[in-house]
Amino acid sequence: MDQITQNNSSSEDLLIKVWKQAPDRKWAEQFLDLARDLLEYVGLDERDPRVCISLKDSRFRININRRSVLRAFKKSMPVTAFMLPFDIDEKDELIKQSEQQDFWFNNSPGETLEPPLWLNFKEKYPQEILSVKQLDDWKKACKLEVNRARSSPYRKHHDSLAYRCIVDLEYRDFILHQVDFASSAKNTKKLIQKNDQTQDIQKIEKIAYEIEEQGYFDPKNVIDTRQRVEREIAQRQGQPKFRRALLQIYNCKCAITGFDAQEALEAAHIDSYKGDQTNNLTPLMLFSEYNEYKESRKKS
Repeated sequence: MDQITQNNSSSEDLLIKVWKQAPDRKWAEQFLDLARDLLEYVGLDERDPRVCISLKDSRFRININRRSVLRAFKKSMPVTAFMLPFDIDEKDELIKQSEQQDFWFNNSPGETLEPPLWLNFKEKYPQEILSVKQLDDWKKACKLEVNRARSSPYRKHHDSLAYRCIVDLEYRDFILHQVDFASSAKNTKKLIQKNDQTQDIQKIEKIAYEIEEQGYFDPKNVIDTRQRVEREIAQRQGQPKFRRALLQIYNCKCAITGFDAQEALEAAHIDSYKGDQTNNLTPLMLFSEYNEYKESRKKS
């Protein structure tokens, strides 16, 4: 066995050991999917010196330049840690849900805003921790880190097979298939039950967020529409009664053309509608009675 094969075998053994800390395969898959989405979003590939995927201390960690942005596991427990922007949506609630922080970020050179947060979360699946909006903010914050330096000082710890486990689904399946997730009694007790309702809510939330981001929905338009409808109702108050009366006066015929398809006939004011008082039909009734009187005179 040559040196490269030995190194790969050693790294794969470490990968299997690391993922054995996960409560189940679904937890592992969700974390790796988060990592893959992140790498695609920030545009960093295997050869880029700014990214480091390491398995140091049995933690699956992603670094962009100097900062850790995503990590799995803490003290052999299934914990997901995120680097989150200081102004993250619903920050106080996230801090309340998180574990005690491992460390605090300092400002990077040229960074004028508050440094990001590093929050740990346990007893949840990785993709159920952040909302769609918070996930988007997290990825944007990670992309800012890309331009802070040209290489990561932790690059020497980069593990190519760990990177491959993220982006290569066939290889990921090969690794996770070798993990006996149920072999550890400690992890078995920590199994996280999947909440289907939470998953459905997240799907709806994602669709709503994408629609809003693409500009298809504006709450102001809904309010304006309702106002227009209310205004229209006010302007045409009494319209059904007015129409029925006109149909009766003109024997269900158009007063101009004599057309007698009742469903197609509409009641209209010669002068613009200015309130219920303009629905006064007395002149029309008198005119109709006068015409009927003239017709009867002609016949006699």
